[in-house]
Amino acid sequence: MAEHFTAFGQWLLAEVGGNKSALTIHRYLPFFIEIEQQWGDIPEYAPLLGRFGAAGLRRMLLPMRWIESVGLATPDEEAKAEDSERRRIAAIQDKLAPRSNERKLLDSYLQMLLGRLAAGKTTLVSVRLALTPAAELLSGFAEGDQGCWLPGQEQLNAYLAKKPGQRAAISGFVRYLREVHSAEVSLPSANQTEAKRLRRKNLEAELLALMRYGDGSEPIRRQWISAALAYFHGLDRNIDKKALVGVAQFHGGVVITWHGQAFWLPVPAWWVLKCPPCVFRRT
Repeated sequence: MAEHFTAFGQWLLAEVGGNKSALTIHRYLPFFIEIEQQWGDIPEYAPLLGRFGAAGLRRMLLPMRWIESVGLATPDEEAKAEDSERRRIAAIQDKLAPRSNERKLLDSYLQMLLGRLAAGKTTLVSVRLALTPAAELLSGFAEGDQGCWLPGQEQLNAYLAKKPGQRAAISGFVRYLREVHSAEVSLPSANQTEAKRLRRKNLEAELLALMRYGDGSEPIRRQWISAALAYFHGLDRNIDKKALVGVAQFHGGVVITWHGQAFWLPVPAWWVLKCPPCVFRRT
């Protein structure tokens, strides 16, 4: 490892100059020491990501650039995005006290969501978006006197009065409470105008989250197309599951062909438009 650190120091000198390298190289020594203590040598990217996390590796930007430049490890952007999402999910869980009934309930709901993820029925971004309002609802109320607390209709109504935009996102948790725990709770009715406003607001929030955290994988692209068609063109949210959907590049975005009609959609920065036109088939 001493040889690696010496080589990194020489690279840093050429990269940032003598003055800056002399002032900053000591910051990176603990990183190399921890790697040596953990593995003895610099491992592949996946163990580094698991140990330090995407945020930790970002703080070690220059050492990671050197590691990549000499071929010791190759960054995996999809793995980085997944690691970031999983750490955000863990942070949501930590908003509730360990071993509390509320935390147990949230963890149980998370396991159900992760089961859907494993089955390919949802994405990690969607898991986080569904878990967020559930944690907020559970964190807002104290455990019941009997030690087995479930949120009731009054608590749900109060939460939605404060955060009406979370109505769609929390619907899965409400269904889970009803079907798994026999809770007497349901989403309060909303008039048609309010429902439409909330739907657009939720779609907008979902699209913004996808723009920021999307990883470009096919499930994420499907989710983007589904939400964008609903938001920009008012189409059914599950349109890509009902018929073949052709996807072609056009004017900085994509054109979706469905039942003989063409719908243009903008695409986020992570959508790499390098492949020939593709088709998402019915699932």
